[in-house]
Amino acid sequence: MKTTSLSRAPAGPRAWLWACLAGLWVAASAQALPGATEAMRAFATLEGWVRAWDVPTGETAVPPGSGWHGSPSRDRTGETPVPPGKTGETPVPLADPEGTTAACVTLRLAGRVVGRATAVSDRSDAVRLAARGALAQASQRMPVERDALRRERLLALAPSVEIDLQLAGVFVPVVARSLGEASLSVNPGREGVAVRIGERTEAVFPGVMLSTNMTPGDGFVAALGGHGLAPTAFDPDDAGPGRPVLLRFETLHIAHPAAGRPPVFLTRGGRVVGVRDISPASLAQLGDNVARNLISRAAVEADHARMRGAYYPWNDTFEPEFAEPVEQALAAYALARWANSGRGDEGVRVAAASLAEKIITGISRDDGGFSGDVAAASMRTVAGIAVENRARAGIKPEADGPAGMGASRAPAEVPPLPAPIRAIRAMALAEAASVQGHDELRRAASEEVRAVFAGATPASMPGLMPWLGYAELALLGSEERIPSAVALREFRALVERGQLTLADAAPSGDEDFVGGVVFGVGDAGLPTAHTLRPFVFLARMLGDDRLTEAEDRTAHLARLLDALRYTRQLVADEAVCHMFSSRERAIWGVRASLWDQRQPVEAAAMALLLIVESLDAVDAMLDE
Repeated sequence: MKTTSLSRAPAGPRAWLWACLAGLWVAASAQALPGATEAMRAFATLEGWVRAWDVPTGETAVPPGSGWHGSPSRDRTGETPVPPGKTGETPVPLADPEGTTAACVTLRLAGRVVGRATAVSDRSDAVRLAARGALAQASQRMPVERDALRRERLLALAPSVEIDLQLAGVFVPVVARSLGEASLSVNPGREGVAVRIGERTEAVFPGVMLSTNMTPGDGFVAALGGHGLAPTAFDPDDAGPGRPVLLRFETLHIAHPAAGRPPVFLTRGGRVVGVRDISPASLAQLGDNVARNLISRAAVEADHARMRGAYYPWNDTFEPEFAEPVEQALAAYALARWANSGRGDEGVRVAAASLAEKIITGISRDDGGFSGDVAAASMRTVAGIAVENRARAGIKPEADGPAGMGASRAPAEVPPLPAPIRAIRAMALAEAASVQGHDELRRAASEEVRAVFAGATPASMPGLMPWLGYAELALLGSEERIPSAVALREFRALVERGQLTLADAAPSGDEDFVGGVVFGVGDAGLPTAHTLRPFVFLARMLGDDRLTEAEDRTAHLARLLDALRYTRQLVADEAVCHMFSSRERAIWGVRASLWDQRQPVEAAAMALLLIVESLDAVDAMLDE
């Protein structure tokens, strides 16, 4: 995270808070963790136990306060794992690598969790205890008949079971006045959380939080719940011996990405993508994959379609059932842009173009969800232009503009539209004017563009892009001077100052954040899919010599490549999908962030637009 290169961060409270968080995370990463070689050996031992469907019981009973317990997720399933064996059983070699303080074992069959247990122990037997609990749970949940041949059937299915092992390092106390404050000190997706009361510790591992979309705050609540306590039980002023002590811990995470695949080390539930993985060929393939994911999420009728809402892969649902009209129109626009790009697989492009047209038809038919929605009307217009279906786009030469978007002639008592919606409307007016050639449309578009630029602040510019930038360029010929060139360059400088580099992220081991942009503070300040929005237009700027001098292109291209690397990191690939039951639906979806597994329509659409603009920019640079 922002550690040694804080000079790039804007000055003020945000930079100070980021430095504090980075310092906490670096301190945690400096704590001893089990070694990678020893961890992989422990995984091999664990895999042998699972394939034999038998975990050694150990030589002693589990004493009170040892910390053995089922995963906190047992409250979600209604089942509790069977505890370990009894006193006097045969001693066995211990599997814990040096430095292990706790372990979490998850067993999956076709992506569905059949067993999960956590063990906190200072006796070097955490892996074995967690394995026994998970296997006991799996023995009850595996889809086999309960008859005399049950064990043989379990052994037959054992090779198909996917194993997930997390090993905890040192537990670090968290000093905070509230659970919310405590959660800010936790590196989401990388660190687990725990609550210790007396000699007993309840831990929630980061892989569990990722796979169930829990925040660190949710994790603290779950850990308190493991003690049978409500969140209100935490009192920072309580100094008694039985008070809850908040903890955090870093982990090593190893898992099978799929049945039959070798185990891999994971960071925040996935693999770290390298910038060397980004090339024109890989971007074209990524564009196809993201487009396929969007296409798979549409509810298609004979002549129209609707996009479903954000996909929640941890429970295989969409929320809401259907996306808002503006999101549907955005998806249509992105799919149409990919279809028109001439890149990737022709079959994907044909399917993308067909779906884009059907989505536009569906929005037009749904008067209840569309009437009066300026953003949806505007986005539908540009999507219609992109699919070259101008009649359906609703373009009209009236002064009020296409599809009732009406410029600034609304009654005085009507509240003014927010600037981001005005930016979308400006783009639609400008695109319509360029297609129709009507002077009045062009004049309305120009007035809107100038007004939005005039009211914009440096901090608000990322939220207006790429729409405001698109509108500006649509009004100009390829050789005309760009009135907002200075403001656009300042916008680019602001975004690039907030972008994390390898030098920023490496000290804390957060290389998966490289290329993301920091916009705020706390969790809201960590890089999310909002990074994609401004970079869509920064890619367009890179290919325009009026906005990017030849001698500056290499530096800006490097920043764009980092943003594309981060985009690829957001995409749910096979490694990420190891934690989901419906992998065919989750694969290639674009997540809200690296720790938030929601897959919004907007995130996928912006990723697709960024890929198109980036490939176009590279082509423009090569043509010169």
